[in-house]
Amino acid sequence: MAAQIGAKAMRALGGLATHGSQCYSRRMFNITKHFEASYPVQYHSRSHGMREGLLFSSRDSFRVFLGFSQTLTELPQHGKKGSFLSPRCFNQESKSAEETAVEVDGAPLEGKDYKYIKAELVENGAVGVVLLNRPKVLNALSLAVMHEVIDAYKTFDSLSQVGAIVITGQGKAFAAGVDINELKEHNLVNAFVSQFIFKWSEVATIQKPIIAAVNGYALGGGCEVAMMSDIILVGEKAIFGQPEIKLAAIPGMGGTQRLIREVGKSRAMEMILTGKAFINAEEACQRGLASRLVPGTNQALLAEAITLARTISESSRPVVIMAKAAVNAAYELGLHEGVRKERDLFGAAFGLEDNKEGMSAFLEKRKPNFNHR
Repeated sequence: MAAQIGAKAMRALGGLATHGSQCYSRRMFNITKHFEASYPVQYHSRSHGMREGLLFSSRDSFRVFLGFSQTLTELPQHGKKGSFLSPRCFNQESKSAEETAVEVDGAPLEGKDYKYIKAELVENGAVGVVLLNRPKVLNALSLAVMHEVIDAYKTFDSLSQVGAIVITGQGKAFAAGVDINELKEHNLVNAFVSQFIFKWSEVATIQKPIIAAVNGYALGGGCEVAMMSDIILVGEKAIFGQPEIKLAAIPGMGGTQRLIREVGKSRAMEMILTGKAFINAEEACQRGLASRLVPGTNQALLAEAITLARTISESSRPVVIMAKAAVNAAYELGLHEGVRKERDLFGAAFGLEDNKEGMSAFLEKRKPNFNHR
């Protein structure tokens, strides 16, 4: 691997930094011998074409899964096949900050003192919102983050007034991956017994729908956490990828299993085996990985996700839970067993008071008044 960028490459990088000076400057790049073990990556300069070099946005970003240096420079530009990520995506000015900042404006969960996330109730308590809040490291997923997210999910799930849950990220990323500082000390034994991998599986026990509002990078573990959700809405700059292969690792939180179900075997193989194939917002929607694209700012994306969650919460909550269980059975069971599961849940719904209220309201041409029993 190259230990240092040569003078020629530095001149090219200078051209990159000066191209659109309002977008970003040389200060964003930390290219030192300290990172000799990092990956040689490509970057783009309009005046110098494609070059090879070592490119890092910051030491904090290096801590993120895959070092994130490669990710920043190899992501495809939206709608432009074969091109590289536009410098505009790294604009550090106030306009960019306004576009990426997210405010929940709800009531914090009582008795909870989370350090790395925010968990709040909105829509009069009908919707729970989880905000990953480590923007300086692109919301890298650590063991502490995992514990807080799972605890917030379970708390919202236990509250009778909550009908659905939304998760999103603060800043320019949903979650750019797992915090590499914690993974680098793993060995064969603790990789199998680590809480980090197994505890994420508890997301599958959450009965209420989870909506992921993916604003920016959802890479590695971030992509896997998004796929654990029931519905994914994407912002215009959403990027999905599984680049673990670059660290001589593979996805470990369900990525190899869920991604193939979402985008097909060939695309999933390309993404996982190269670590370079990323899916942008448009492709995510086309392939069914995401439900739909929400244009505008990250705040607009969160608002739309909350609106969707509120709509879901207006239906009978026990029936919503049944519907979610029936759809998820399609992932886990064969067709015969899945249809039988659906039939059982269909019959169970007729034992609910809400079922009778829903049918009566339909016949009487009025809005149903569900008591969620």
